[in-house]
Amino acid sequence: MPLANLTYCDLFCGCGGFSIGFKEAGFRPLGGIDVDKMALESYKLNITPRAWNKDVTDVFGMDFVRFIGERPDIVLASPPCEGFSDANAGRIDDAWERLYSPPGSLTIEAIDWICDLDPRIGFIIENVPAIGDGPLAIYIADELARIGYKKVYFNMIRAERVGSASKRPRFFISNLKFEEPPEIPAYNRFKVVSPVLGHDAGVDDDKRAAVQSDTGDESIDEAEFEHCLVTVQDVLGDLPDPSDLHDFIDHEPAPLSSEREKEILRLKWGNSLMQFEGSNGSMKNTWIRLHPFDIAPILMGKSTFIHPFVDRQLSIREYARLQGFPDSYLFCGGFTEKKNQIGEAVSPLVARYIARRILEGYPR
Repeated sequence: MPLANLTYCDLFCGCGGFSIGFKEAGFRPLGGIDVDKMALESYKLNITPRAWNKDVTDVFGMDFVRFIGERPDIVLASPPCEGFSDANAGRIDDAWERLYSPPGSLTIEAIDWICDLDPRIGFIIENVPAIGDGPLAIYIADELARIGYKKVYFNMIRAERVGSASKRPRFFISNLKFEEPPEIPAYNRFKVVSPVLGHDAGVDDDKRAAVQSDTGDESIDEAEFEHCLVTVQDVLGDLPDPSDLHDFIDHEPAPLSSEREKEILRLKWGNSLMQFEGSNGSMKNTWIRLHPFDIAPILMGKSTFIHPFVDRQLSIREYARLQGFPDSYLFCGGFTEKKNQIGEAVSPLVARYIARRILEGYPR
C-alpha cells in the first residue's frame, strides 16, 4: 500500500492532538470517537467531520468500523489517565483494581476495541508513565497477548525532546517500537540572546530590570541555541499582548478576578500561587509563573499558568503553543473547556514524531 494511503482512527480522540500529528505526517484520518461533545466539535473542525459522540462502553468496535467505513492501518487510543495519574488524589492503591475498575477499565475497553478493529499495522495506546509501573505493565501485556499481540513495547517519549516547550513524559504502549529521542541539552538560562527582552508587550520597567538582573548582560551566538530545549520564550515571545489588535485565533485576555490579579503580582518565575492534592498525599502546583528561559511544567487540565512578564493568565493560544498545536488549530467551547482540551491532549509534536517513525519503518 502506498504511504500516502495509510489510515488511522482515534479512540478517546478528544480535541485531536494525537490525530493532527498523524495527519501532518501524511496519514489519512478515518474518524474519531469521544464522549466529550465539545472536544469532538474541535476534532471535527480540524481533523475530519467523521466523528462519533459515543461512550465506548455503549457501542462495539465493529459498530465503529461501519461508521468510519473501513478497517484502519493504525489505531490510536488515549484512554483517560485519571485511574493511573499521580495527580489524582483518589487513585486506587491496588494495581489490579486500578486497571479493572473505572476509569482505569477504559484501557481494557480500548484493548477490546483494538481487537475488533484489527488494524493492519498496529496500535498505539497513550497514557501517563505510571501505567507502566510493575504489575500494571504485566496485566496490560497479558490483556494484549489475549487479543494476539504477544510482544508489546512500553515506549517512553518526553515531549520536550521533540520540540515541545512543556514537559510531558508519556508511555506509548504498542506492538511497534519507537526509540526515544536523545536528551537535548538546555542552554545556560543566565546567558540569553539580548533581543529576547526587547519585544514583550506590557512588560514594565521593574520586571525588565528583574529579567536583566537574572540573566545578566552577556550575549551568546545564536548557533549555541541549535539542538537546545525549546523554551517558553521561544514559543510565546512573538505573540502580541492579547488586549492589542491582532489576527491570532483564541488569543484573548483570560478571565481573572481583581483579587487573583493582586495575588499573582508577587509571584516570581517558577513559583506557584496554590497547590492541589495528588495521589499518596503528594501536592501539585498550579497558578505557576512560567520561567521564560526554561520549559514549562506539565500542562494538565487543572494547570493554570501565569505569563512570565505580564501579570495575567495565558491565553488559549499560548496554552496551545506550549502543547505544540499549530496556530491554525481551532478549539470549541468556553475558556475552561478549551484549556482542558489542550491539557488533556497528546502533544501534536510527539504524535508527529511517532507517525514519522512508523513511516520510516514501513516497507516501500
